[in-house]
Amino acid sequence: MALGTVAKKDDLSVDHRGQYNRRIGRIPGDPNQPRFTFGRVEKWEALRRKTKVEEICSADGGVWNSASLAIAKAVSKGLDGVELDPEEHCDLLPSAAARLAEMPAPVLWVRQLTGKYGVTVTLKNAALVRRQEELEVQRAASLLLQANRLEQRVAETAVSKATLHSALDAFAEAERARLVDVDGKPKTSANRNAFYCSLLKEHQPDLPLRQFGEVEILGIREYWRKRPKTKKGRPAAPDTVRDVVKMLKQFVSWLNKEKRFGWRKPADLEWPKRLDIPFTQLEMDALRNPKQVDTFEPHELAVLWQYATPLERTYLALALNFGFGQMEIRTLLSKDVDVEGRLASRVRTKTGIYAAWKVWPVTGDAVNWLLARRPSSAADCPYLFVTGEGKPYAGTTKGGNPKGNISNAWSKLLERVQKDHSGFRDLSFNKLRKTAGNLVKKESDGEIAKVFHSRGQTNSDQFGDDYTDRDFEKVFATLEKVWDKLAPVVFAPVAEPFPADSRKSHPSISLGTIRRIQRLRQQGHKLPWIAKEVGLPVETVRYWANKK
Repeated sequence: MALGTVAKKDDLSVDHRGQYNRRIGRIPGDPNQPRFTFGRVEKWEALRRKTKVEEICSADGGVWNSASLAIAKAVSKGLDGVELDPEEHCDLLPSAAARLAEMPAPVLWVRQLTGKYGVTVTLKNAALVRRQEELEVQRAASLLLQANRLEQRVAETAVSKATLHSALDAFAEAERARLVDVDGKPKTSANRNAFYCSLLKEHQPDLPLRQFGEVEILGIREYWRKRPKTKKGRPAAPDTVRDVVKMLKQFVSWLNKEKRFGWRKPADLEWPKRLDIPFTQLEMDALRNPKQVDTFEPHELAVLWQYATPLERTYLALALNFGFGQMEIRTLLSKDVDVEGRLASRVRTKTGIYAAWKVWPVTGDAVNWLLARRPSSAADCPYLFVTGEGKPYAGTTKGGNPKGNISNAWSKLLERVQKDHSGFRDLSFNKLRKTAGNLVKKESDGEIAKVFHSRGQTNSDQFGDDYTDRDFEKVFATLEKVWDKLAPVVFAPVAEPFPADSRKSHPSISLGTIRRIQRLRQQGHKLPWIAKEVGLPVETVRYWANKK
């Protein structure tokens, strides 16, 4: 076989020690081929090592250099890697290529050898190894510094263009995306947070985000602490102030983490621990009221019951009998109320607590009236309250707000009442829930009132509800007492609260005017005289005077 060629045959020589060996390749200036000993191993293993040595030799055209020969010698011994000292092979080190790669020549060299021969090559010189590690650390730090500078420039550009109002809009959208229900629709809390963001925008002039610092942040907080005037010209409600300030803090925290704006919270920003909200003298006087919560008196409930439509009376009955607010009524299922068994039960959505109530006769009539007028399109709907088109009250609007069926009806009812009773208090619908709880508490105690309201904890012992049942029998007995007190005062004056004829009637005159017409007619007055007295046409007086 000619010098410089790689052996192609698979046969191997065996020396006197029983070790396989083979002459492969050539060394420039040496007439003898180098011999590679593969050891006393299985022949297949010796053949594997020989094949790898031949591949290394072929990579350089069958001619060995000092580095490739050292690598091949290691492979012939069965090693997967080799350590080389660059000082022993200085003539082979790259120069210009190393500078282009921004790494020391030995480091680039061993990497090239590894890629060329398919054998792991590492540096043997300890000083070079340490230097390699140092340079790699420096290079990583340099790259990180460059990345940070680039990110800082991007952030500075973002901050220079962004404004406070645009950031508040982005935060509101983030809240809508975060606060969603199981169907992916925004929760009521998401819209409430977005509303507070709009209030911040409304009361705070826009400014570049880079100018939004500690002074500006605390200035906004102080502005709201002093209760700015609303569109109605009245100071903002204390609860609104607390909620807006809370939203401001959440916004600052969110903005500090939102990379697209590149804004950072001032390092010396400290939020005051207390939010001292000033109260007017009249508000302070109101706090001295022995009644801690606003509730309706029985005579006010009687007025509401008389002026209400049959549908509005169903809301009133459920609110007073079960202590329901709007959410509880909207989500009440038809199966939750057993009219025949005079028992209602459900799990409250807010707390996940089971509750049960005794059904009053008037509440049973209300439920039966609802079921009797239920449209056929709602046959498969599980909810008790549906619209004339069969759509449930439960759920939210496209904008994520609660449906306004009950609140709208309540506003109209109060408007009708206040036409005849100018001093009638303008309380919210959910004050009926508090009224019911107050009535139950007066007839029992605070623990029964909590059970009635499906509170999370009803016992002074924090583990009481975990080891004992809630006493619903006491709730039932208490509701019977409340019914006995309300029935003759509130419900009895209306003989037929849920007439079979469910057609809507929207008279243009108030109930008080109608009753006055009928009373004057019963007293024997002539229609023209009554019409002049009440200021209405004779035909209108005739219609209402004869209507029962």
